[in-house]
Amino acid sequence: MAGQGLSAPPTYLSGGGALRLSVGGTCLLDGIVCADSMPTNGFSDPLRLPGAAGGSVWITAAAIGGTGRITANGGGGGHSYSGQGGGGRISLVATNGYDFGSLSLSAIGGTNNPARAGGAGTIYLQTHAASRLLLDNSNAVATLTLTTTLLSSNVVVEPVGHVEIRNGGILRLGTNQTLEVRGNWTNAYAFLADTNSTVLLAGTNPCLLTAGPIGSFRGITNSFFALKAETPRKLILFPASSAITNRIRGALVLKNVSLAATTPGVPWRLLLDAGATQEVRSVSVRDSDASGGQTITAWNSLNLGNNTNWVFGRTGGTLILIR
Repeated sequence: MAGQGLSAPPTYLSGGGALRLSVGGTCLLDGIVCADSMPTNGFSDPLRLPGAAGGSVWITAAAIGGTGRITANGGGGGHSYSGQGGGGRISLVATNGYDFGSLSLSAIGGTNNPARAGGAGTIYLQTHAASRLLLDNSNAVATLTLTTTLLSSNVVVEPVGHVEIRNGGILRLGTNQTLEVRGNWTNAYAFLADTNSTVLLAGTNPCLLTAGPIGSFRGITNSFFALKAETPRKLILFPASSAITNRIRGALVLKNVSLAATTPGVPWRLLLDAGATQEVRSVSVRDSDASGGQTITAWNSLNLGNNTNWVFGRTGGTLILIR
């Protein structure tokens, strides 16, 4: 599916193609499915060409596995001032399966010019038990503003299970967009939250909200505009580390959930910016260090100990105990 070289250069290279495959039984892939963009090699003057974006591969089957490779990589431009193509999209849905065997998956941006490397594409993996959204840019060296993977308000974003950002992937949540996460949140590189964007921690499964590792592009910080969690009895765990900060710039909404550290007795960091709004009710909180930001007022809530810069108030109504 990759584009082919021509005898004379066009104005632009072509992006990768699209494949939609639906299999009633098992899809066993031991070869290569390629939706990469057109390469610059084969052209008489490749230096003039900017990179193009990767395409898309969407496979649905009862089970998916094998030892093959699926790629939807963006292409590299030929010159130091050429932009590089962004990664494409890969979606694998195994309606009755629980893993994807030993398949190799790649949706990275073009890297011929590291200063202008393309942003990562998205890899969506759904099994019978769970789903995962993965951004992995294979450690392309690039500037922050040129490599984001934007989920804009013009895109319909379905709820996802786990979210994992790693190896140079930079997820950017656009203005007025909401990303509903029903599993864990792992930010191992960088996350950008535009004004009025929301990360909603939903579903009944526990959520581990992590950032890092040390040396990630923006340090070890989760910086949300709005963070919300309102599913009754949901448990949200934070890394027990003073080096990892969870920053809220616009709005914090927590109702009927439990907040705790991964290691009891070791504080986790929460920073609510001045000017941000808060609505915190009927929660239980343990080991939270909110110093350095606004004092957080938790109404009708349980103080389970070792909390800094929290106030636990009472209003008329029923107190819901969460354990």
